[in-house]
Amino acid sequence: MRVSCIVLFLGAFVLSTGTVSAVEKLELPINPKCNQAQIDRKGLNSNQTGCTAITRSAWDWKYAPINRELLEAKFKHHKIEYLTYHHQALFGESIETALKTGRQSEINQAKKEVRRKAELRLRAKGIREQVTNINGGNCANGECHFKKFGDIAYHYIVDQYGNIAEGRSLDYAPGTYTKSYGTNKIHDFKNHLAVMILGNFDAQELTREGKLALIRVLSAGQRKYKIETKNIQPHKHHANSSCPGVNILSLRGKNAIPEMTLLYSLQSELIDRGCKPQAVSQHVFLDGKYGTMTETALLRLQADNPSLNYEIVSDQMLMSLLENPQYRCK
Repeated sequence: MRVSCIVLFLGAFVLSTGTVSAVEKLELPINPKCNQAQIDRKGLNSNQTGCTAITRSAWDWKYAPINRELLEAKFKHHKIEYLTYHHQALFGESIETALKTGRQSEINQAKKEVRRKAELRLRAKGIREQVTNINGGNCANGECHFKKFGDIAYHYIVDQYGNIAEGRSLDYAPGTYTKSYGTNKIHDFKNHLAVMILGNFDAQELTREGKLALIRVLSAGQRKYKIETKNIQPHKHHANSSCPGVNILSLRGKNAIPEMTLLYSLQSELIDRGCKPQAVSQHVFLDGKYGTMTETALLRLQADNPSLNYEIVSDQMLMSLLENPQYRCK
């Protein structure tokens, strides 16, 4: 007999991973609260509605070159097996300096100043200008990715408002300065899809819209490349780094990024299969949390498809849906 409550389970599940072709990429996962008329494809100004979505070709090419030779020589990879999330660590040097003093008052003051400057930049500049500066427009200050990594280091960039920008091609692994644990060797991030959120989360708190933007991209990658939830991890999991900051790393349980990504992926599948309650808007349903709306939709899907008999929310359930598009709500 099917139980009325479906339990969350993140146990191991063996599955095949997706292959990245020469041109294959994710469709930019648009903020579901934005309609087509609201979407800003240029990103020239700070968009506090979270409706900016820009491709790599929308960048300012004068300050955003791509070094194809370097990318081909050092970063070429052929599949996606891991999803990794990062932060910009904006103005992080001031926090590092304060930490060396060991005085909590100076550490607190440094974090307060980082929050102020990061929030000011977010309000003043659009996501396009910020990612352009990271890649090549701010070389004098050391923030210049194309010289070291061939292009901006990340595949996708999001901000605290929920805006998104496309970064380097998925044909190439992310760039990094960080080393593998216990070695002096730069860690190899081949077969990773990297998402970075603008800001510094050793000082800032992750907003709801920022978290959902991050999860939205991770979920799109999980569904496209059939990634196990255990392979959705922060930068720090793989390399000797504090990234993506203590205020993201401290998220646990139902608020943890991997767990919310799995639920967001299942919610997305339920929408695509016509299972979302009609009275509930899409952006309300897509919250990455397990509640009455999600449970009702899952039970409806199971009732209409008896062979889909899972009583726990798991990778197995998600992969079964991805492998069987015929499962739909009637």
